Amino acid sequence: MKRPLVMVAWLYCGGLLLAEYLHPPLIGLLVASLSLALGALLWAKARLRLLWPLIVLSGWTNLSLRTAIVSPNDLRVVVGEQIEYLTLRGALNETPYQRVYEHNDEEASWRTVAQINVGELRFDKQTWQPAYGRVAVSVPGVLASNFFAGRTIEVTGILRRPKGPVAEGLFDYP
Repeated sequence: MKRPLVMVAWLYCGGLLLAEYLHPPLIGLLVASLSLALGALLWAKARLRLLWPLIVLSGWTNLSLRTAIVSPNDLRVVVGEQIEYLTLRGALNETPYQRVYEHNDEEASWRTVAQINVGELRFDKQTWQPAYGRVAVSVPGVLASNFFAGRTIEVTGILRRPKGPVAEGLFDYP
């Protein structure tokens, strides 16, 4: 067998497709995944037969867990679909990096881009409230070099959901 993990990749992708179109209760997926995993560990004779559906179920459960709204403080619940002017407080997920935008083969502008793991938010000078989620931030110019991954920062600006692809099925650059 020259490519033994191709089948594993296909099965995992099948689980991702199931997660995209079928949305059973999250607890049911977790119970089914853990049951199959325990069965495969404890029942040696059926291990190979249980491994294949376990791979599919792993992909399905993983994507469902990552996209499910579990917390009442999830940004998708707290802010919703509105465009809001607010202040976020959270830790930098990675060290910010710069992008240069060119126009007619000339340097047009620089922007600093970062991701923040949000811990709290405040609407227009109200009190801080807990919030959970990851936000992409883009600011004009080049920031100082004392911003690094893990540092807690506050950002004030407009928060909105990212725009999707121009047409269904096209590449969606984050």
